[in-house]
Amino acid sequence: MKKDFSGTLLVTDLDGTLVTKEGIPQRNILALKRFVEQGGHLAIATGRSVSFAHQVASQIPINMPCIIFNGGLVYDYTTRERSQEVLLPPGCGAYIKEIIQKFPDTGVLPLHNGGDDLKSEVFFSYPKNDMTSFFPRNSGIDFDQDSNWYKVLFSMKPEQVPVFEEFVNTLGYSNVRFVTTMETLVEMMPLHLSKGEALSVLAKEKNIEPEKVVAIGDYFNDLEMIQMAGLGVTVENAPDEMKKAADLVVGSCENGALADLVEYLEKLPS
Repeated sequence: MKKDFSGTLLVTDLDGTLVTKEGIPQRNILALKRFVEQGGHLAIATGRSVSFAHQVASQIPINMPCIIFNGGLVYDYTTRERSQEVLLPPGCGAYIKEIIQKFPDTGVLPLHNGGDDLKSEVFFSYPKNDMTSFFPRNSGIDFDQDSNWYKVLFSMKPEQVPVFEEFVNTLGYSNVRFVTTMETLVEMMPLHLSKGEALSVLAKEKNIEPEKVVAIGDYFNDLEMIQMAGLGVTVENAPDEMKKAADLVVGSCENGALADLVEYLEKLPS
């Protein structure tokens, strides 16, 4: 007998959760198709842009609006409607200037409310140690033109991240927060912005009961999302802090973590 997933919303992070460096494991694609065929609602929640996320959305049966820019935007790939848009407050360019005085070799990339420029996708796809083309002194970015930014990415070597985090958290900026989203990336985003907040609003708008929300992610920008879900899930390759916060830990991203999750849901009593 097929499982009835009517009323269940499954929201998944992309990198390190659904998507590997080689793409989406076929196990995941088949399992998510099965989930939707059995009445489930499926969305993605990512720090990436609308255009990059579309590359993934076109491979799986998305049937709900999706959370983009870590909650800075909710985007419906069917209607192309934008909602829940939250931008950084004006004046953040001054914050960047102060930060790069301390860390002059840190790569910096603001993502604007177009958000789909090629440069941002290259940066996001290849967060390697050689970031010369993204250094502020070479980028030509005008940090005074900061009124239309969703977030700002700071890219650095993994060993620099703890030092960077410690410094920015002493600056006392009251309207933004800094979140480590990959081992080489720290993001500046609006203070109360999170995937969890966006998911909470989305679920309410779509009349999804809180206990019927399932969220899965692998890194700290997914923390609020898995905490607010009725079932919060993380993956085997996640940091220990994420595993402690989750209700369920499934297998690794590379081996098909989403398929593991769908199989778990299918085995639950109705």
